[in-house]
Amino acid sequence: MWYTRPQDGSTLHQHFNFGQPEKYVIDKMKFSLLLAGLTQRLILVAIILAILWSVYFWAVTE
Repeated sequence: MWYTRPQDGSTLHQHFNFGQPEKYVIDKMKFSLLLAGLTQRLILVAIILAILWSVYFWAVTE
């Protein structure tokens, strides 16, 4: 089956709305995963610091 040009004059790219090139999407996903990993690390550090601070505060006030 041959592709026929849409009657409205749009290009193949516009007609099927392919969006961004695949490389751009993959790069964006890598950045998103990196950002998610960084966020998880920051949350983990915040939890550890909160635990250490609470233990220190408990030790000093006793």
